[in-house]
Amino acid sequence: MGLRLRQVAPQRGSFWLRSALATFFRQPLGYCVLFLAYLLLFSVIGWIPLLGAPLSLATLPLLSLAFMLATRDALAGQRVRLKHLFALRNEPPAARRAMLLLCIGFGLLVTLIVELAAWAGGQELVEALKPLSATNRSAQDFMTALTHPAVTRFSHTILVLSALLSVPYWHALALVHWGGQSAAQALFSSTLALWRAKGAFLLFGLGWLGCVAIGSLLGGLVVGMLSALLGSAAIVMAFAALLVTALSAAFYVSLWFMFEDSFEIDAPPAA
Repeated sequence: MGLRLRQVAPQRGSFWLRSALATFFRQPLGYCVLFLAYLLLFSVIGWIPLLGAPLSLATLPLLSLAFMLATRDALAGQRVRLKHLFALRNEPPAARRAMLLLCIGFGLLVTLIVELAAWAGGQELVEALKPLSATNRSAQDFMTALTHPAVTRFSHTILVLSALLSVPYWHALALVHWGGQSAAQALFSSTLALWRAKGAFLLFGLGWLGCVAIGSLLGGLVVGMLSALLGSAAIVMAFAALLVTALSAAFYVSLWFMFEDSFEIDAPPAA
């Protein structure tokens, strides 16, 4: 297929946000189940001895592709299904090899980022995290560890480096699937697309932060009411987990609209 970069106006960022929320609320249960099923798969893979952590991290790009496929089907009037999590098995051999290469590279790079951040934290980070390994740790110990300067630097380092890594991977698997590109081509095209659409991404990011803030505020009010009325910590935690799941799923829905706006893909010529 032929593929061309589009010029994306900054105001398209608000369109991505509106479209993602509207599409998510058409099938909220389906999208939430898709996201939770991925988390379960992620956890199961993570239990594999020695290789569990990098292998589970390597599946993150597949989650993006799964949501893009599901959103494309939802816009065509179809149901969101779990089969999109296993779309890799239906790819042609060349595309499957490129996607596997991208996924393995992503898992290894994220693992390297975490190791580098831990190395930079040194002994100070080790001492700051010790209270979390205690068997009788309290909520106060947990909060003290999380707010320690070494832990804060560790988290910020991972966040910044992971954000930089996400740029070439943002559209990468979609470019292999719909554009037929190689792994290297997909990484380059994704980086170029995000640079050319930086205004739209900035507007989308600001709007998304606003949605998260509003959702957190409303969710906090509901959690407070449930806690006062029911007095059950389990129900309160379940509602909080549901809110996080819904926000995460809605964000992944937006990926299709970003891709569709950034690239124009020509259908192959008729035989």
